Amino acid sequence: MKIRLLIAGFFLLLFNNSQAQTVIWTEDFGTPPANTLANGFNSGNGAWTVTNVGFNGADANVWYVSGEECGNSPGACGSVCSGGDASLHLGASSIFGGDLGAAYAAGGLGFFFIETDKRVESPTIDLTGQSNITLTFNYIEDYAGQAFYDPIDDATLWYFDGVSWAQIDPLAVSPAGCAPQGTWTTFSMLLPASANNNPNVKIGFHWHNNDDNNGTDPSFAVDDIQLTVPAVSAPIADFSASATTLCEGDCIDFTDLSTLSTNPTWSWTFTGAATATSSVQNPTNICYNTAGTYQVELTVTDDNGTDTETKVAYITVNAPPNAGSNASQDLCNNTTLDLNTVLSGQDPGGTWVETSGTPSGQFNAGTGVLDGNGLPIGNVYTFDYTVTGTVPCPDATATVTITIIDCSVPSPPVADFSASATTICEGDCIDFTDLSTLSTNPTWSWTFTGAATATSSVQNPTNICYNTAGTYQVELTVTDDNGTDTETKVGYITVNAPPNAGSNASQNLCTDSIVDLNTVLSGQDPGGTWLETSGTPSGQFNAGTGVLDGTGLTVGNVYTFDYTVTGMAPCPDATATVTITIVDCSSGAPPTADFNASQTTICEGDCIDFTDASTILGANPTWSWTFTGAATPTSNVQNPTNICYNTAGTYQVELTVTDANGTDTETKVSYITVNAAPTVTASASPNDTICSGDQVTLTGGGASTYTWDNGVTNGVAFTPTGTTTYTVTGDDGSGCTAQATITIVVENCDPLTANWWIPSTSICNGDCITFTDSSSGNIASWEWTFGGGGTPNTVSNDPNPTVCFDSTGTFTVNLQIAGGGDTSNYSQVISVFDVPIVDATLDTLIDLGGSADLIAVGSSPGSYLWSPSEFVDCDTCAVTTASPYLSTIYTVALTDLNGCTGYDSVDVQVNFIEGIDVPSAFSPNGDGNNDVLYVKGIGIETMIFTVYNRYGQKVFESDDQNIGWDGTFRGRDENSGVFTWMLEYNLVNGATGMLKGNTTLIR
Repeated sequence: MKIRLLIAGFFLLLFNNSQAQTVIWTEDFGTPPANTLANGFNSGNGAWTVTNVGFNGADANVWYVSGEECGNSPGACGSVCSGGDASLHLGASSIFGGDLGAAYAAGGLGFFFIETDKRVESPTIDLTGQSNITLTFNYIEDYAGQAFYDPIDDATLWYFDGVSWAQIDPLAVSPAGCAPQGTWTTFSMLLPASANNNPNVKIGFHWHNNDDNNGTDPSFAVDDIQLTVPAVSAPIADFSASATTLCEGDCIDFTDLSTLSTNPTWSWTFTGAATATSSVQNPTNICYNTAGTYQVELTVTDDNGTDTETKVAYITVNAPPNAGSNASQDLCNNTTLDLNTVLSGQDPGGTWVETSGTPSGQFNAGTGVLDGNGLPIGNVYTFDYTVTGTVPCPDATATVTITIIDCSVPSPPVADFSASATTICEGDCIDFTDLSTLSTNPTWSWTFTGAATATSSVQNPTNICYNTAGTYQVELTVTDDNGTDTETKVGYITVNAPPNAGSNASQNLCTDSIVDLNTVLSGQDPGGTWLETSGTPSGQFNAGTGVLDGTGLTVGNVYTFDYTVTGMAPCPDATATVTITIVDCSSGAPPTADFNASQTTICEGDCIDFTDASTILGANPTWSWTFTGAATPTSNVQNPTNICYNTAGTYQVELTVTDANGTDTETKVSYITVNAAPTVTASASPNDTICSGDQVTLTGGGASTYTWDNGVTNGVAFTPTGTTTYTVTGDDGSGCTAQATITIVVENCDPLTANWWIPSTSICNGDCITFTDSSSGNIASWEWTFGGGGTPNTVSNDPNPTVCFDSTGTFTVNLQIAGGGDTSNYSQVISVFDVPIVDATLDTLIDLGGSADLIAVGSSPGSYLWSPSEFVDCDTCAVTTASPYLSTIYTVALTDLNGCTGYDSVDVQVNFIEGIDVPSAFSPNGDGNNDVLYVKGIGIETMIFTVYNRYGQKVFESDDQNIGWDGTFRGRDENSGVFTWMLEYNLVNGATGMLKGNTTLIR
């Protein structure tokens, strides 16, 4: 007998399942005591049974359930855990000690009869509704390579399908590593397909040993039996976008990040996008054209279910900034201009910068005001207004071009304009360009006779459409600060009607008849041309007259003919096609009238088309339609189109057809049902005027469902970004719709706070200053008063007035702003100081080289400055000396302690005496006396002084009076002797001359 020894050891083996599983049945055998027989054991799943499959001896091995063989984890060695985690195991009979775990008597002694052939069987397992079932358990059986291993003593795995038992696996012995008790191992396999949806499944373990005393422990033990099926995971919707903050007009891509199984589908909803829905996995090029905040919703479906992910306010679309359009204007050289008034429609809060090649020097970038006073006439200045875009929208810039003009003699404006085209076709649209000559504060008033847009006040109107043929005048009235002028161009726009070739038509033609195709068409312009376009020509068509002779043509043949009317440029040509089918009219059968409509249930205002379905065998057919209740009550064309019904009701349609064989009438009573359009209303809560940043809820009325533009959801609050008109389309459920609009006014509700700024509150008498408004709030008007000291003394509705002060004293300047029924005031005191008086003396006459005293006496302490400062000993002294070469007027400025400056001047006349010469001798011996030969004189502006030796060689030359000859030539001293010199000069008084002479060099 081989009895198992308990040993300690541990080896871990992991079993990885490639797919998540759901447990549907499990057996862990609980914690029964030792010697619990497997036969009849019930842990709650039902009773296990033991069946004798073959011969069993009197001392056969026994199936037990207990902790005598602990049900260990995979990789662990066999052990005992008594009342702990039990296993199902094969043990010895009571004669050999009973339940000793997975240990058995191998037999072969001749007096024990241990032959064993038993199968332990699970209770019945109901697998109804289950499929793809996997059986998993942990077990030990002997171990590989053990001495005395007997392959006949063996455990196998069996399966019962409700009818019969079958072995499904031989169960390999345990791996080595835990001698002599074996290593617990995991087993897993997919049950046969017969287990799917089977209510009568069992699992069995069969043990056989042959009583040959050959075998080793352990025998066999099993624990933690599970039946599992693949886990069913519902889909999880998720996604991302290539960008979530956009600018109007941007397009983005979406990426599906969902967790899905088989047969997935995707349903996207892009609120506010040009493409509202998509069913592809990863939608691309989804474009948003309207500013707002929008949600994106993705619903995914697979074989396991459906899930929806809604990301609210996921996409933010920013409106691009608007800097207005480029503009140009003239400015008088004695006025100022607020460039903000030159632009039109620009967003507030932008920044100004002057971009002129040569800056004006008189532009206030903070206010946008250009002071034209004194700027040269004809100069052109440019200024850029830039509004910063909200990322990712780029900045917007508009350029204002200002030309300085002379307004001393006011020039009234001269109106003129041009059009992008003057001859057009009905429905065409054109642009107009202002060519007027204007000065400051211009306005434009256009009148477009005959156009869909009758008037305009913009400088250059665009998209002016003309929908009716005719010849029309255009009138432009321009007004500026110098007057008004009107230019009227009579017969300026010619609108040509498009040609009409009639509607396509079809007709039968008897083989013994002729037909004038001109009578088949209806309403066509005369003078068109016919062309047969049949695949196989009839050979019997007169294109000049439009007559087709059907005599002898084959019955059933179909021929086509195009009628073309040439359009008057720029209108394109028009063509209609007539289809003729050759029929046999020998039977003389009368026609059978019939027809159908493109729609029979419509809404008020809808238009439909009718198609003749009559059977006509005779020649020269005609049609007479009656449309009760329609705007067009009758027609005689074969297939009437654009028949409109404007009043709700139920109406009949009648068609009478006539040919050479007779007449028939088809009347369809209550054929057309016209449903009334709903009366749709639009309302706003709490109000249609709100403060910036507040929410508003828009609600439609009068219909069943409502669709708003600009990304608005009916009855859902949102935050408008600015004043906007919203349109709601209401559907009454029958497909009839109507629209209503509501404008939400967004106001800056900040409280009014008046304020203004100037560089200094202390100025001098005669100064003019510009007051810069820095108030806040929604301002409607400005009212300035200047305390009696300003000219003008009051100003209305100019936020940044320029005022001159001609009186000394202190003056209170007050600004009152008004808006929204509220007012606010702000005042400051301005001090106006006298300009100091300064007296400059004495006007005098001096000789060239002489000097004059300059004396300034002021009325108050301050600082002095003489100009020009050349030849002045001290230009900041009240008393100084000047030594000019030419007559000069010296101006002295006295700036007092208040910063005010007074001026006076002194005239110093110079008696210019030409005194220029060169010394007759010099001695360059280094004694510091007469060592260098200089040109002598005062008032020399430029000169060229040249010295030659007796051989005529040039030994020295200078153009600077302060640089003379030191008696050397090429670095060597010249010997004593006589040298010739020449002097060319220009004096500061404009005089010129040339002198020659000799100089003796003495060593």
